[in-house]
Amino acid sequence: MGKSTIVIPVMTAVVLLASVAPSAAAPAASAGINEKPTASATDPNVVRWTDEFGAAHETRALSRQEIIDRGMDKNLDMAKQRSTPPTIIRKSDTAAEAPRPTKRTNGDDVGFAGCWQDIGTYGNDDLWGTYQVDWCGDGSWITYNTQSCWGGEDNTPTYQYLGCSVSPRYGVGWNVLDVRHEFDLCYVYNPLWGTCLAHHRPWNWYRYGANGSVTWIAS
Repeated sequence: MGKSTIVIPVMTAVVLLASVAPSAAAPAASAGINEKPTASATDPNVVRWTDEFGAAHETRALSRQEIIDRGMDKNLDMAKQRSTPPTIIRKSDTAAEAPRPTKRTNGDDVGFAGCWQDIGTYGNDDLWGTYQVDWCGDGSWITYNTQSCWGGEDNTPTYQYLGCSVSPRYGVGWNVLDVRHEFDLCYVYNPLWGTCLAHHRPWNWYRYGANGSVTWIAS
C-alpha cells in the first residue's frame, strides 16, 4: 500500500503536466513566426528573419577578416572577395524557384567571391535547438561548406534536449549546398523515469547558393 500511495500522485502529476505542456512546450522563437527578412540597421550584410515554422535566423556575409581568421581564404579567390548581403527565399515566396543542383563544369565564375553564415534557432531560452551553416562561393560554384547543430535546456526538470542531426548534400563542386536539420526537443520529460512523454521534432531543408542565397525546400 505504501508503494501505491507514492506512485499514484506521480502519475497524476505527469498526466496533468502532459495535458498543459503542449501549449507552452514548443514556443515560437522570440522574433515571432513568419517575420520577413530585415537587414540590420547597423550592418547591411546581416539579415534577421523568422521562418514559417518558428526558427529565428541570422544570416550574414562574413567580412574579409573573418574569412581569413577562419582559414576559409584557402578556398576562395580573395582578389575577388566582397561582402554581398544574403538573399532569403522563404516558403511564402512562392514565385521564386530554388536553383537546380548542377555539378561544376569548366565554366568561369561570375567575377566575385564571398562567404556567408546562417544560424537558426527553434524554441526559446528554456528549451532550444540551434544549427549553423557556413559556406563560400564564387557566384557560380560552392567552394567551401561546413554545418553543425546543437541545443540545450534551462533548469526546467520537465524539459530535455535529446539531440539533433545534420544531413548535407551537394556542396563543394556543385552550384548549391543542401542541408537538412532535425531536432528532438522533449517538452514533457519525466526525470523520475528518465523518459519523454511528448516530443517536438522541428526540421527544415534549405538550399544555399554560391551567390549567398538561402532558399526553402521543405520543412
